[in-house]
Amino acid sequence: MNVLLMPNTDKKDAVACVRDVAKTLKRLGAEVTLDVRYQKLIPKEAPITYGAFYDLIRRCDCVIAIGGDGTILHSAKHAAMLGKPVLGINLGRLGFMAGLESNELDKLSRLFTKEVRLDRRMMLEAIHRTADKTTCYPALNDVVVSKGSLSRIIDLDVLCCGKKVGSYRADGIIVSTPTGSTAYALSAGGPMVEPSLDSIAMTPICPHSLVARTVLFTADKTLSIKPHFDNRDTGQEIFITIDGEQAIPLRPGDDLTIRKNEIWATLMNLTDREFYEIINRKFLGRSLPVSGSQEV
Repeated sequence: MNVLLMPNTDKKDAVACVRDVAKTLKRLGAEVTLDVRYQKLIPKEAPITYGAFYDLIRRCDCVIAIGGDGTILHSAKHAAMLGKPVLGINLGRLGFMAGLESNELDKLSRLFTKEVRLDRRMMLEAIHRTADKTTCYPALNDVVVSKGSLSRIIDLDVLCCGKKVGSYRADGIIVSTPTGSTAYALSAGGPMVEPSLDSIAMTPICPHSLVARTVLFTADKTLSIKPHFDNRDTGQEIFITIDGEQAIPLRPGDDLTIRKNEIWATLMNLTDREFYEIINRKFLGRSLPVSGSQEV
């Protein structure tokens, strides 16, 4: 087995975790690889082969992301493009997408005994058309249309398959996958959606309304978001943000559509914890057990 590690070395204890993961995997018979740009940061005794990232990810059998949810999200998107599964090892605060905690490295042996649960995660595709070009962006969590740095609300129309869903005065709109339902959309008042349920959620951000709520669509729908630009307001800025990583200006005359992506992300889980148990552990008081269930 060939395993590519993708760590966030800014995280506390990340370097030590990379070393321990590499030693554990090597003992189990795996070849462990890592982007050459990390070579100077990792202890020399770690049994790791270094190389160019895109060569390594094409050759690997799976990816192990070491960090928080952002690290796992970033790694999963890269891996999804090549059909590689990802195991997240949590070094962050929540680690909602992680398949292991950093103190559970003994469970890495399950990679070799096929005791692995593979969770397919739906992704989105944001298609941004300007006068000059069309660009497609993959998203595992969400696509957000929001205002710039100035503290003012924006007006947006949301359409589903060409039919108007509603007009919103808000700080923006979040279009999320079930995986993204526990991220920014949750903070904006959206529901938690089980990851195995294929759906697209549209959640207004701080709407200037008493009745604006999340709307849930089946995954075969295509959404369009059309901002109203005020020609008198030369300082108005609106951005498309993809998974919190890329910010793209949305200008008058541009077109934005969002739909289900043909590509799926695959997350590996080496524990027996289910989605609802993870909610209990991560959100509802961390390790406090739900009545009638065991602590997770």
